[in-house]
Amino acid sequence: MKKIIIGVIVVVILGAGAWMFLRTTPTASQESGSSGSAQEKFNGSRYAPFAVQIAPGPLSAAAQKALTGFEYASSTLPDGSIDVTLTAKEQNYQSQHYTVAPGQTLYFVESFAADDASSARDASLRDDTAILVDQNGYIVR
Repeated sequence: MKKIIIGVIVVVILGAGAWMFLRTTPTASQESGSSGSAQEKFNGSRYAPFAVQIAPGPLSAAAQKALTGFEYASSTLPDGSIDVTLTAKEQNYQSQHYTVAPGQTLYFVESFAADDASSARDASLRDDTAILVDQNGYIVR
């Protein structure tokens, strides 16, 4: 009976250790970023296939189409950062504001462009958001 109890205790301890290891080990799409914490690489994320770059640089035709539900405004700050404001054209959605530091890139994600019925109106704003990526390719927010 003593051997069984000791065996069960060992299995529980080993199982708890394995569970803690699996819980804290980053997944394949995560690596350690500049801050030392586990962060997701943008290129390997679920957002990348649906993203268009909106800062820095001029807006491409694809970016303009993706931003259908928003008015886009940007300005360069004295430190070289870019201040980007996305003002929602629909009152049931929130405007977005980002400060893109030198070396960072801002992408706009339009995961379902087919919902944009016309060039003047976006049928569903829930799938539209911006993602800031640092100079090493990690998602900041």
